[in-house]
Amino acid sequence: MDIQEKLGNGQLEERLNGQGVPEYIVKTDADLKQMALAVKAHLEAQRFIAHDFTSLVWNSSETESATFKYQSDWPLDGLGEGELE
Repeated sequence: MDIQEKLGNGQLEERLNGQGVPEYIVKTDADLKQMALAVKAHLEAQRFIAHDFTSLVWNSSETESATFKYQSDWPLDGLGEGELE
């Protein structure tokens, strides 16, 4: 599933929630759980975001959602919390 293509052709919309975390709205009748896994894989492959977060993929009416947990795997993630020395 090509997430970048879905974003480009309007089948998927990205927005930032109040905490600055990206959330996604599916504009088709695609399975939300499968879309959440695909978005997670896409974001983790891009590695543009340097911190871990939990986010949502919503249906078009924003009445149902699926959760995914993004793992950045950046080598310095957690440095501010004193996890690394």
